[in-house]
Amino acid sequence: MAEWLDFQVYLEGHWIWLALIPLALAGAYYCYRHTLPAVIPPVRWTLIALRSLAMALLLAVLAEVVVDWWNKQVVHPWVLVLVDTSPSMGVVEEGQSRFAGAAAVLSSPEFAQALSSARLAVWGFAETPYPLALDTLAQVGVGGQATDLARALGKSVEQVADREQLAGVLLVSDGAHNLGEDPGRVAAEGGVPVYAVGVGSIQPPADLRIARARTAEAGYLGRPLRLEVELSSWGYAGREVKVLLSEGGQTLDQQPLVLADGPQSIAFELRTRGAGPHIYRLEVASLEGEVARDNNTALVFVQVLQERLKVLVVGGGPSLDLAFVRRSLEADSTLVVDCRVEEQAGRFYQGKQLSPEVLATADAVVLVDPGADLVAGATGQLLIEYVRQGGGLLLVGGARTWRGGTLVPALAEILPVELAPGTGFIAQDVPLGMGMEGREHPVVRLVQEKEGADPWTQLPPLPGYLEGVHRKEGAAVLVEGSIQGKPPLMVAGGAGQGKVIAALSGSFWRLDLVSSGVGGRPQTIRRFWQNAVKWLALKTPAGRVRVWTERPIYRSGEGVAFVAQVFDELLRPQSGAAVEVSLDKDQGLQLQDQGRGEYRGLWRGLGPGEYAWRAQVQAGQAQIGADEGHFVVEQHTVESADLKANPALLEEIARLSGGQYRPLAQWHQVVEQLGARPRLVQQHRSLALWGPVWPLVLAMVLLAAEWVLRKRSGML
Repeated sequence: MAEWLDFQVYLEGHWIWLALIPLALAGAYYCYRHTLPAVIPPVRWTLIALRSLAMALLLAVLAEVVVDWWNKQVVHPWVLVLVDTSPSMGVVEEGQSRFAGAAAVLSSPEFAQALSSARLAVWGFAETPYPLALDTLAQVGVGGQATDLARALGKSVEQVADREQLAGVLLVSDGAHNLGEDPGRVAAEGGVPVYAVGVGSIQPPADLRIARARTAEAGYLGRPLRLEVELSSWGYAGREVKVLLSEGGQTLDQQPLVLADGPQSIAFELRTRGAGPHIYRLEVASLEGEVARDNNTALVFVQVLQERLKVLVVGGGPSLDLAFVRRSLEADSTLVVDCRVEEQAGRFYQGKQLSPEVLATADAVVLVDPGADLVAGATGQLLIEYVRQGGGLLLVGGARTWRGGTLVPALAEILPVELAPGTGFIAQDVPLGMGMEGREHPVVRLVQEKEGADPWTQLPPLPGYLEGVHRKEGAAVLVEGSIQGKPPLMVAGGAGQGKVIAALSGSFWRLDLVSSGVGGRPQTIRRFWQNAVKWLALKTPAGRVRVWTERPIYRSGEGVAFVAQVFDELLRPQSGAAVEVSLDKDQGLQLQDQGRGEYRGLWRGLGPGEYAWRAQVQAGQAQIGADEGHFVVEQHTVESADLKANPALLEEIARLSGGQYRPLAQWHQVVEQLGARPRLVQQHRSLALWGPVWPLVLAMVLLAAEWVLRKRSGML
């Protein structure tokens, strides 16, 4: 409602102009007391009124009359109520589910009374938020496959009609966030205080689950693989269960396990049968009283290769780096290493020359500190053709390679970097750090997963870097120097249908030698060489379109991430294409252009099962390529991986957003702190006659109307 509080008229000009208004009115009357010809009284009084109003308005403008008024309005704030309806809210504690306890409070008369002065926007959420009504909350069931608190906070706030009147968010949840972004960061950046009400106990519910199953993504025919399995249980200490390993419905192995509260580990030895992709199933029988049963199974994907990878190591001459790289690769039993070292220009020790036939048998080539004489002429052309036809090349630089301050001209064509003219090798200690693209690249990511955080920062510095080096479009900086300018030190990219990694420094053996003391990490650089040649050896499909899923197996509730690379006729990265992925007969997913010929998209909400996908790519009206493949969504949901409540996360969300946290029993305190009370808003408005155009226009209209009426009455 609105009420008048005050009304005021004052002058910003001189009062004398208002004093002239009676004279102007008298003058208007005097002019029209007699007319020629005579007119009827209504016309005469109309003429007097028009003249009087016009003159009075002009004099009021000259006096600069200002009218001020104030009014007040009672505004009821909005409160956004977010209710967690994910499966973890169905956990029964003390004879009642978490959701039932929350619903009893939210649908109670006491809660309605506490927020009676606010306008409520109510949303439920699991993977994504949806509108809800408090009066039907008791009929709502829990469901979904995951909990995304960040998405719920972000999307629901966007739907509030009047964001400026939003007093805060009342979040009712157990805090079991397991999908999407960091909800604390979203809450901190949202600008709206979150008042969290925690539901559930931090004590884990009675459950047995397969928490994690890990093995190498690739194995070799006839060579066993170690499969590590982590189980977690609560409430079944002393019970014995059997963990089964199977493939295609056939049991391969089983192991007994006596349960203890908390995590436990066992290991299987996989005996691969036949080359190609294999999906293994781990299963443990469900126990009576478990809160979730889909987490008693897990799937594991392994790509079995026919034989070990053949790596050709070519050295520009004997060196410590050559010995170190060769030793690191030979330590990996999945690799077969053939080493050839240049003795003089164009000649190799023991007559082991390079030839097209030798290169054709290599899955990857490692070039260690080559000089111009090694790769000049026919040898350089062999390497370039090898890469362009789909081969993988790892260049490990050194004094010969950077001699003269430039890249070896024959190699510059296929390397993933460019050097500005006149730049050279700068000799100074360079600490290492993981590059931004390296965090997602498989060569570096596999090292990070084994060693945690950024292991490169714990290595000794390299003795120098190349000044003015820039990665080419589409290349990825895996490791960079932690100095000003962050020079790239390890860069991966493509050339033709092949792949190249360039190590842009020298004396890499120091990273191993100096790190081999107590607490050192020599395994970081050793694993880098091993992972690099394995990644280079993986053949990418030919053609202009390459599409894949980031993983072959996903848990229910996870979004399936599709990645595509599109190339033009010259196999250069192509942006601006339309990439659509379809699943069986389902509607397609349009991948988003990330630049540099890369496209990404996330398919959400898929249920358990095996899916076949097909990608179509168009540029304008032209169809330029297609790709297809498979992936599996397992029964094990993201939600069932951990069903215990997480009040610490809710408390952090509330703190970062400027709100408060309380357990469900203290919801009254949260609502009181929310402060969703009506506010008296006072508005001030002002109307000035001096300055705006409309008073003059109105005066002109009045005078024009007077003139028209005079003419129609026959007056001069």
